This record gives sequence, structure tokens and C-alpha cells, in this order.
Amino acid sequence: MFINEQQVVQLLNQIIAANQWVFIAALQLTGELLWLVNPLLFIWVWYSGASPHVQNTRSREAVHANRQRVLLAFLSASVAFALARFGSGLFARPRPFVELALQVPVSDEIWQGIVAALGSTGSFPGDVAAFWFAQAVVLRGAGRGIGWLTAGIGFVFVFLRMGLGYEYPTDVIAGVCLGVLLGTAVLLARHRLNWLTRPVLMMFGRFPVIMYPLALLFLFDITQRMAWLFAIIAVLLGI
Repeated sequence: MFINEQQVVQLLNQIIAANQWVFIAALQLTGELLWLVNPLLFIWVWYSGASPHVQNTRSREAVHANRQRVLLAFLSASVAFALARFGSGLFARPRPFVELALQVPVSDEIWQGIVAALGSTGSFPGDVAAFWFAQAVVLRGAGRGIGWLTAGIGFVFVFLRMGLGYEYPTDVIAGVCLGVLLGTAVLLARHRLNWLTRPVLMMFGRFPVIMYPLALLFLFDITQRMAWLFAIIAVLLGI
């Protein structure tokens, strides 16, 4: 029997909502924690293989390549997220929790706060899926299965978001496709983007006292859903 995407959302919702604590944990994971994991992942890749005792050329080149991938991953994820947000405003597809009767084992006050925060934006394409899968493609070559780990984290988040009624399966699929396409494009163009990544990496080497605090601000902005970055871009573009 064919199962439509509304039924998929309701099935996942029943699984998550069967236990109140599981539902609350899903809310936490897809809320602030979703945006805290990514900076930690970037920090891990940035320092992967780095050691004051390592002097050989191959190790230094590997560290440099990983740091370049972090910059490219941040670029691809930011652009993918921005495009998905633009698309959600363009298509204005109502989120599942607006259209479907879902189980919500939390107080009405908590749930209405979530609905008010997310209900004003459309669900297509999935911005979280685009964000995670764009960087998963770029980080695939960073070693130690980091790309697959990133994709796995992204899958967990999007499945939880479907179960909470934030997105439909087609929203997620569209977001994944957008992220993979953009991540692949950035990865293929990485040599042409040396004009951007090389100066940044050189400044990290020459001016670490300035660059690392600045990098921390960018990482903090990720936890704020890149609100500052998008605000600066909007000001520069006069939007």
C-alpha cells in the first residue's frame, strides 16, 4: 500500500511522541543543540592532525587541506542555508504542524512558542538538510569518515524534525539535493576559490591573536543560525 508523506510524518510523530521525554529530547536536539554541534565539528576538523611536535611536510599539508575544507564547508553550508531560506519564503509551503493533527506531549505554552517561531516560514526546501549536507560533501575528504559522520548527524536531525512536524519528506529531499549540489559545486571549484581561502589561512598564521577571536565570533554566529552574517550581508546589499 502506498504511504503518502503526510502519513510518514504522522508515523514518525507517533514514534517520537510515544514518550514525553523522547519528544522533549527531540525538541532540544533540533533546537539549540543542532546549532551547537556544527561549531564543535568545525573545530575538530580544524585541529585534526595539528601538533606542535609535527614538523614533516606531509602532516603540515594535511592540516592545511583540512583547514581549507573547513572554510569551504562553512561557505557552502552558509550559502545552502541562505538559498533554502529564500526558497522557503518563495514557495511558502505550510509546515506539517500547521496542516496535520499531531501528537504533542508538552505544554501548550511551549508548543505555541515553537509554532510562532517556525510557523511564519515555509518548509520547502528544508534549510537544515541543505545546511548539513552541503558541508558533509565538502568534509568528505577530511579523513576519518568525517563526511559520513556529518551526513549521519544531518539524517538524525532531519528525521527528528519530520517527527516533530517541522518538515515533510519532500522538503527534506529537496534540502538534501540542494546541499549536495552546492557542496559538490564548491568542492569542484575549490582550486578556483584559492583566492579566498589562501589569504584567510595566511592571516590565521600571521595574525592568530586577531583571527582566532574573529573565528570564534563566526562559530558563535552559527549557534544563532547565522543571524549576524545574514544581517551584515543584507546591509551591504541594501536589502
